[in-house]
Amino acid sequence: MPTEEQLKVVPEGKYADVGDGLRMHYHEAGPDSGRVLLWIHGSGPGASGYSNFKRNYPYFAERGYRCLVADTLGYGYSSMPEDGDYSSAYLAGKYKKLLEAAGAERACVIGNSQGGNLSIQLALDFPETVERLVLMAPGGLEQREVYMEMEGIQAMMKSFFAKEGITREGMRNTFKLQLFDEKLITDEIIEERFQIAQTQPKTVIAKMKVAYLAERLK
Repeated sequence: MPTEEQLKVVPEGKYADVGDGLRMHYHEAGPDSGRVLLWIHGSGPGASGYSNFKRNYPYFAERGYRCLVADTLGYGYSSMPEDGDYSSAYLAGKYKKLLEAAGAERACVIGNSQGGNLSIQLALDFPETVERLVLMAPGGLEQREVYMEMEGIQAMMKSFFAKEGITREGMRNTFKLQLFDEKLITDEIIEERFQIAQTQPKTVIAKMKVAYLAERLK
């Protein structure tokens, strides 16, 4: 369950049982009859569907789309088992379970970074579920060795695994390498991510296995 401090900055939505004793947390907005948009966020310390897409999904909900904005397992308020399976195939399978629990047969899937990787995996493994894909800098189109050399990825890993633990300043410095416009790095977004990161086991990032999917897309 989210802590009192977390709830001050990241609101709580709904939960869906997705098997293996796990629950996924998600926000839902828009009419039940609307075309379904599934939003899948990226990875990193303190990531969540809400902090990633809070300025995007309300626009679509107001225009008649049914938006499902979930927290991937290991993130936000979803289950975070220390010994969990954090492979792309497993996590994508749980998004399929989330859609089933929400009564959604098909969805247009919008994915950012690792969320883009999971979106592609979902479409490849369960093509009947995915109507369309909208991808922003999706992971898994390069080998792991390539993206692990990126300065922003290295800074993120260093911040998360620092001896002193993750700090607000470390998080801010990481975002400076990932965003062109530093004005977007507000105290609000830092606090949202920091509060979630306090409860995130390090194994979530350490065991993350982003599948290389480029070969399957040929």
